[in-house]
Amino acid sequence: MGIMAELSPDGAIPPNAVVRLDDAGSRYVIDVDGQPVGFSRFTDRGEHRVFLHTEVDQGHSGQGLAGVLISGALTDVRSRHLRIISLCPFVSGYLRLHHDFDDIVDRPTPAQIAELTAP
Repeated sequence: MGIMAELSPDGAIPPNAVVRLDDAGSRYVIDVDGQPVGFSRFTDRGEHRVFLHTEVDQGHSGQGLAGVLISGALTDVRSRHLRIISLCPFVSGYLRLHHDFDDIVDRPTPAQIAELTAP
């Protein structure tokens, strides 16, 4: 069962797109026609779900699927009463344009950035 159905930026609903939580893989996945075509990786730190990296297969780029994926992921974070920290450029960009999650977004501290970006 999918987390949500969301309009893409051009207003079209991506056909057969479903966002799901892959808890074991610490990521949200977007499936199209039952096949995974993108993901957003995260790690949990206390009350925070920290987004690290998002990508969509090149063959599906430009269809608004990354936005659908992130909208679904952030909606799920809210439903779990967690807070969001983004170290992922795509998620950060999404949050700058979509303010419906402002109340649950926190800026990463220098310590968090150092811990989560260390090699």
